[in-house]
This record gives sequence, structure tokens and C-alpha cells, in this order.
Amino acid sequence: MLRNGKPAIFATCEGAQRAADAHLLDYYPNSRIIDDGLSWLPDPEIDWRSCPHCVEARAHFERFDRAA
Repeated sequence: MLRNGKPAIFATCEGAQRAADAHLLDYYPNSRIIDDGLSWLPDPEIDWRSCPHCVEARAHFERFDRAA
């Protein structure tokens, strides 16, 4: 993960895991934007729309997220 464009450093593994979980859907269309300075380094070779199981997982996550 990056913090403001530089490698992020976390005090604990739990803190790193919480940040990774919160940013799970970064770069997916219609995902909530979390403005905490953290982000993943985008991989231009990976396009989730070209991967059918990723699209299905995204749809399932959206349904779960809205139900919560």
C-alpha cells in the first residue's frame, strides 16, 4: 500500500490488515472513496472487467455491502 504516493508503514500487522480490508475495492467502479491518504499501486495490466469471476465477486460484495 501507498500513503500519499509513498510506501505505507504500519505500526502493527492488524493496522495494515485493517487498511488493506478498507481499500479492498479501490479502483473498482462505483466503490466508495476513502480519503485517508492510503491507496494501492494500480496495476494497468489488470482490468477487473475482463475477469468474469471478479465481476461476480464485485456484484456479490455490493449486495452484501448494501444489506449491512
